[in-house]
Amino acid sequence: GDHQGASPSPQNRHKTTLDIAGRRWELSLADVRDYPLATNALILFSAGMFITLLTITSLISSSQRRRLSEYQNEASTLELKTLQNRSELLLNNTGEGILGLDNNGYTTFINNAAQHMLGYNLDELRAQRQHTLIHHHYPDGREYPHHECTIYRALTAGVTTTSDQEVFWRKDGSSYPVEYTSTPIRDDTGSTQGAVVVFRDISERKQSEQELIDARIHAEDASQAKSAFLATMSHEIRTPMNGMLGMAQLLAATALDSRQKEYIDILLQSGTALLNQVNDILDFSRIEADHLTLDHSPFDLFELCDNLIRLQQNSADTKKINLNWNYPTTCPHHFMGDSMRLRQILLNLVSNAIKFTHHGSVNLSVLCDQQVENLANLRLIIEDTGIGMKPDIVNKLFNPFSQADNSTTRQYGGSGLGLAISKRLAELMQAQLQVSSTPDVGSVFTLSLNLTISDNITPVIPQAHTPATRLSGHVLLAEDNQTNRHVAEAMLQNLGLTVSCAENGLLALQQFGEQHFDMVLMDCQMPVMDGYQASRLLRKANNDVPILALTAHVLPEDMTRCIEAGMNDCIRKPIEMNSFRQTLTRWLKVYDEESLPTVAVNTQHLDNMAGLMGEMFSELIPAWLRETEKYITQMESALKQQNFNTLMHVSHALKSSSGNVGAAEISKLATKLERLANDKNKDLCPALVDAIQLQFPIAKKALLAYQKARNTQHS
Repeated sequence: GDHQGASPSPQNRHKTTLDIAGRRWELSLADVRDYPLATNALILFSAGMFITLLTITSLISSSQRRRLSEYQNEASTLELKTLQNRSELLLNNTGEGILGLDNNGYTTFINNAAQHMLGYNLDELRAQRQHTLIHHHYPDGREYPHHECTIYRALTAGVTTTSDQEVFWRKDGSSYPVEYTSTPIRDDTGSTQGAVVVFRDISERKQSEQELIDARIHAEDASQAKSAFLATMSHEIRTPMNGMLGMAQLLAATALDSRQKEYIDILLQSGTALLNQVNDILDFSRIEADHLTLDHSPFDLFELCDNLIRLQQNSADTKKINLNWNYPTTCPHHFMGDSMRLRQILLNLVSNAIKFTHHGSVNLSVLCDQQVENLANLRLIIEDTGIGMKPDIVNKLFNPFSQADNSTTRQYGGSGLGLAISKRLAELMQAQLQVSSTPDVGSVFTLSLNLTISDNITPVIPQAHTPATRLSGHVLLAEDNQTNRHVAEAMLQNLGLTVSCAENGLLALQQFGEQHFDMVLMDCQMPVMDGYQASRLLRKANNDVPILALTAHVLPEDMTRCIEAGMNDCIRKPIEMNSFRQTLTRWLKVYDEESLPTVAVNTQHLDNMAGLMGEMFSELIPAWLRETEKYITQMESALKQQNFNTLMHVSHALKSSSGNVGAAEISKLATKLERLANDKNKDLCPALVDAIQLQFPIAKKALLAYQKARNTQHS
């Protein structure tokens, strides 16, 4: 009764905490003696109920959490298993083979495609390293060391590697080419835990690639065979044409009546036309085979056009059509480029325009549309008033062997290659060749190109000479074909040269060692020893004498082969007289007959010799010319060596031979030289040798004039 309503003292209180149902509870206990009995009973009952309630709640909550956790674990396991099944399904149905490797190179996974391609199952692959089973040798059969394996770089270096140059080996011992990628597998820390190898069988691709390679090789072989065939055929055609055209040119230079001259002109024109066709076919073959290269040299475009128009003027005059050309004064003249190929394009276009024009005109115009610094944009336009063409014909005009129709071929002739070659050449020059045409009105061909302007162009000095211009020298002609030998010999003699002939390279070397020659003309294809080998050997013996190839081969590689053999220049067959003379002029002494003084020869003596010798007299003067050139060379050599004994014997021989042909002045000089050589006069002998050299062309002129007059009398 005394303590009713009082609070327990602090020392009689006890506190504690409980974690129930996920929450923290604080429980305070006090000594019951501080409370009335009824109060104490109520407090105890309430506390008991509260604790019981908390305990039940905690048990229920714990049970729910456990069930939720179990459900979540079951769901995760099911989801993971479903994902795994889907991944395996995906990997097993892909077309590429897939291997999983651990860090030691053992297989941990293989999909169906890989098992099918390799013939191994997973258990078999687990037994040994992947490299040992399927990657042990190179495609060529060499052993493939494990440490060199590209696949293992993904494991050792942690980099992704690829290859399509190796093979995998099947369980049955066979192999096949593969393309594979080896990719490293890394964990969260970045450490390599293995690799995935994805590969495919590329047998079909490799086969296709090889077929393409084989096809290309076959095409290249076919192209080379075609080029070789055309080059051979060109050579075989040019050889008889050389005889035909060469003799026709020689015959045209003789005295002919009007009918004979007409026949010879037709023969030359027909032969030239045939030669042009051969050249066109050869050019087209070289372009198609990509063997034609362009030159890059300075040239004068104005001069090129002027010469081209002059060349075609006769054809235009014959058809009574006007041939005009226009070159504006504002357009530069000098450019860099391949003038020969540009001329070939323009010649094809102008000659075609003349061919298909019956009345009216053909005009060549040069336009400079733009000039920026040293680059000019040019248009060369060829316009005619000819038969014209329909649009469908224009579309196929630049196709090879194509003309308007069969009637065009029958009426106008031609192979249909000229325009095709012109188009290809324009493309090589990075130019454009276009055409517009209207039937019965005419056609316009336009060549558009860019050319570099040349400021420093070396003027070309014309090499053409009048018929009176003659050459001086002794030429060795090596040619196995008798007809070609006769043609070249006659042309050389007409130019004033002394000629010695050899039928093959070996005989040419022998003659060269026995006589002096100022030039060697060397056919390239000869029996016993060809011209290439003979030229190499001759060049070792003498580095000064000019050697000129005489060849029917016309490809650039043929020219290169000639130069590499030691030759200085090339003369192409069939030989054209004017170009032949120009080429020889670059390498031999030239003198003009008109500038030589006239000297009288003892014609009575020559007439007497002709009566005594009969038919053999025709060889007397040519033989003297050959011998005298040889004697002069021997004199020069003897003077250099101070060999007066040889000088005396040579001058004695020259004295006698010159007297036989009535060359009195040379005979006198040789007589003096013989005496001075006998006395070993070092001071006067050189002057006499020089005097003989000066008198020789004068005597030669007189003797050749006598021979020509005698031949005319007896023809």
